[in-house]
Amino acid sequence: MLQNSTFIVIEVNKLKEGSILAEDIGVYDSLKAGTILTTSLIKTIQSINGIDLVKIRSFENDFEQEEAAKKVNGDKKHYKQKISDMEEKNLDHADSISNKIDKMLARRKVTIENVKEVGEDKNINFDSFDNNEKGEAVKILNSIETAMTQIEEIESKPKISKEPLLNKMIKKVKDVDDTFLGLINARQSAVKNLENIVSSFIDETGPNMDSSILLKDILMQPEKYLANHSMNVSIICVSTAIELTKIMTNKLNDPSIQKDFHLLKIIKNKTFNRQEIIKLGFAAFVHDIYFKKIYPDMSSDYKLTSLTDQSNVEKHASESYHLMKQFEMDYHVNKAVLQHHESIDGSGFPDGVTERMFSKYTAILSFAERYITLTHPNPFNSTLHPTTAMKKLLTVERNKFDTDILLAFTRSATMVPIGSWVLMENGYIGYSTNRIEGSNLPIIRAVMKSTGEKLGTFENKNPTEPGNRIDKLLQHKDLFLLNKDYQKYVCY
Repeated sequence: MLQNSTFIVIEVNKLKEGSILAEDIGVYDSLKAGTILTTSLIKTIQSINGIDLVKIRSFENDFEQEEAAKKVNGDKKHYKQKISDMEEKNLDHADSISNKIDKMLARRKVTIENVKEVGEDKNINFDSFDNNEKGEAVKILNSIETAMTQIEEIESKPKISKEPLLNKMIKKVKDVDDTFLGLINARQSAVKNLENIVSSFIDETGPNMDSSILLKDILMQPEKYLANHSMNVSIICVSTAIELTKIMTNKLNDPSIQKDFHLLKIIKNKTFNRQEIIKLGFAAFVHDIYFKKIYPDMSSDYKLTSLTDQSNVEKHASESYHLMKQFEMDYHVNKAVLQHHESIDGSGFPDGVTERMFSKYTAILSFAERYITLTHPNPFNSTLHPTTAMKKLLTVERNKFDTDILLAFTRSATMVPIGSWVLMENGYIGYSTNRIEGSNLPIIRAVMKSTGEKLGTFENKNPTEPGNRIDKLLQHKDLFLLNKDYQKYVCY
């Protein structure tokens, strides 16, 4: 084992052959920490969107620690240039970005020397830790801080108005559908293409989460059902992972909760940095790729009636895993693909494993896949209203899913998930559109009368106020009978 190693952060265009990675890069199994870089690997890193800086190991005894700390914590000049780029695109947003960057840079790096003081602030019982656990705790605390910093950076990206965002999402569905064909035909370049798609997808949906969750319900492109389904699962995965990271960070920082080493490891496993969100999103996009191979024209009303069809449904998770296994990818990404129908209580398939055997990405992916299958038209089962689906997940199926993940999703999408249609006490019909701070209910945009007649002016209503309370949950078939053009009234 190499001793006394440290690392530096350098720009990807300055990487040299023989450098040793000090972090995992992307979804590639060949780009893990400890990999010695070759020219081809450097080209792969340089082709990945969103990767500007890379940590590499350094073993020079006279290494300038001050410069290393400057790079590790984020070069102020580099971030200022990013802010400058943002200003050209979105002047109104620049100040908030600058404030968040300043907050990021002000965070203190945890070391063995100051870990006890940090522990006192966060109520971590370091007296119960042995020396090895204290060293591991330092790594955990720094990794959680890094994850939260990267989440804040994602959410600091410019807002995109709903119509351009919808157009970007529609194009991504087409791009994903085209990439599926490359993956099925074993083209390694398709992995890189999909990773780039996922990276830009995160930067677009991350700061526009309410709009993304809303727009997923009007993305439906029947001829691209599987790509559309995968996009929707990815939206739920990304929004849930971001919210879960916030919940875990708050738990870590809450002095009223005493943390031992076991709890620290749980918190670490439920926080996601940018690269981990990319890996989660990648798994979400390819989890059903076997269906694309055997049913290239599958639509939401596709009939699966034969014994062969039933067999294909039962083995699709393992076949998707084997299809993706041929690529040089992170094992845990492929493992999540295999496990996307598993449950934490062991009642899932194909292997009936419990959460102890899960990949880091499995618990969120299995929840997201189940929620989308319950709420969107598909060949496998009838659909429920999103609120009814959430109640089912929180009651009948609660033992199948991680409680923190359920909480994270209800916080990101509310108990009347964004995009749901309802009839209010005042006789207006509308859809949920934005979260209300501090409430588990969203704003309802009223667009029709109870007869289906379009309102002259669309109005935002707070369902917590008398007269605006939700009277009935409406499904798409109910709305279509009232007004077949109802989807056109979704404002974006």
